[in-house]
Amino acid sequence: MIDIKYYGSDLNIIADEFFEDFNTNKNHYLNVLLKLGILRNTYIYEDEGNFIEVNKFGFDDMNQQYGYDPLTGFGRPSPAFEELSLNDDYVKKYKGKTTGVHIYKVIENMNYHLSSFIDIFSRYIELVESLVPRSKLQRPKALCNLDDIYSFNYSSTTSRLYETAHQNFLHGKAGADNIVLGISELENELLVNQKAYGFVKYYQKLVNDTNYKFLSGNQSLNILERNTRDDTNYMLAKPYEVYIWGHSLDSSDSDYIKEIFSFNKTVRVSVYLIVYYFPSPHAQLANLISIMGKDIIEMWMKKGWLEFVEAPDIYALNSTEGYVDKLSKYSEGGIFA
Repeated sequence: MIDIKYYGSDLNIIADEFFEDFNTNKNHYLNVLLKLGILRNTYIYEDEGNFIEVNKFGFDDMNQQYGYDPLTGFGRPSPAFEELSLNDDYVKKYKGKTTGVHIYKVIENMNYHLSSFIDIFSRYIELVESLVPRSKLQRPKALCNLDDIYSFNYSSTTSRLYETAHQNFLHGKAGADNIVLGISELENELLVNQKAYGFVKYYQKLVNDTNYKFLSGNQSLNILERNTRDDTNYMLAKPYEVYIWGHSLDSSDSDYIKEIFSFNKTVRVSVYLIVYYFPSPHAQLANLISIMGKDIIEMWMKKGWLEFVEAPDIYALNSTEGYVDKLSKYSEGGIFA
């Protein structure tokens, strides 16, 4: 005998509340949580007011036995029904009754699978890095004469294929056991209360000792920013160019984006930001506005400090005679501060 308050009722209510607490799209994550074993399908057979759990084979046999067709109306509806429940491991019980959800166990499970995925992903990147191109690749203009590369993609592909400048791995490097893969901040109160920082990038950086120094750690750039207040010193310095290529500028990396826009605090410019886009700049521009606000983005664009440039076609660069990729107006000599 199965108590309907335990199977097919309270557990499903708890499952609904679980999704509501996380303020998420229930249908989008159902299959994932089922595969992780956090949710499970429960099959119930009703017999004269009693509810008995059956396995999937029994459920299918019963539906076939009754053979009800909702289109024709032939047959009888099966007394067996399918429900979605939390797995028993994540359900709090007292004297056989359901009382709540072990949230910390759910988070522990997801942390484990995130860690496993990061390990698999790291091995995949290492495999890709072992591939050798058949011929030397032409270097895009954007990768010429660089002082530093700040990489978000875990691989040394850029420096390996194009023999460019020193590469800083802001989110870790494949094979170094320090990959960062998560969100920028915990926004849900439930997650904050559960201290679920294992999903947060800055926490992973601290735990993994990942290199997270960015522009604010560049001494020369900071000196240049200070010298923008001094006409004499400023005239001796050349503004920095920061190229963003292959990055969506999504809010998950908002800390780095805000750091870039922390410069140019006077009427003088110390940083030009050039965003390479493909196939259009709309998504990246929208993300910048979402993070920084329209006033700052509009000001930077009007002053020529922010520019969007079409990303080079690497295939055409290496296969089409006469193909020329683009640089920013400043790099081409079109802007003078």
